[in-house]
Amino acid sequence: SGRDFADVIDEQVDEIVKPKDFLFAVHPRAEMPLSQHPKLRKYHPDFDPATGLDHDPVWMEQEVRRWSPDLFAEERWKAVEELLGESDPADLGLSRWARVENRRRA
Repeated sequence: SGRDFADVIDEQVDEIVKPKDFLFAVHPRAEMPLSQHPKLRKYHPDFDPATGLDHDPVWMEQEVRRWSPDLFAEERWKAVEELLGESDPADLGLSRWARVENRRRA
């Protein structure tokens, strides 16, 4: 067909690109979280009257560990050492990137 690519209608693209069953969505957030005020906490969707909490403490502890900057820090350093050895361009000022952490010397 001799159609130009600009002739494609937006609705046709949306019909092809948009998923039919949306499995993930980010819910809109309020200006002030319900968990911020003790009197409003009971209206939080995850509030548990038995514990008085609006979150799962075990899950939160796992998230703290998961997003910790120390997680896999040793493995990262080993990978950098394995890839670069002693010739790290950041040490010699030859890189536009600077190391945030000091390099550990054994």
